[in-house]
Amino acid sequence: MKNLSIFNIKGGVAKTTSTANFGACLSQNGKKVLLVDLDPQSNLTKLFKAYSMEDLSIADVLLNKNLDLHKVIKKTDFENIDILPANVNLAFAERKILLDVSRSQQNRLSKA
Repeated sequence: MKNLSIFNIKGGVAKTTSTANFGACLSQNGKKVLLVDLDPQSNLTKLFKAYSMEDLSIADVLLNKNLDLHKVIKKTDFENIDILPANVNLAFAERKILLDVSRSQQNRLSKA
């Protein structure tokens, strides 16, 4: 298994488009692809018709370490492409994580 990450703080630099196209190319070459949408705008999730406010999303995964990831992953209409969807709840999850100083990732620098 190989991981490919596409990220940039700046908006409008084709992260979503590049991710969708890479995923499509890989799937057409017989690779199984899991797309992970980490954008609260959820454009990748919407592009693959997997958006829902009612269903579990990456936000639930980030906030609940006991959640079975397989319950969150959705099939898409494209062969070999699944998605770990986002929704607007990701924005709330980000805030909650940032404000939770009890989590180890929040205290790494203070222990240095």
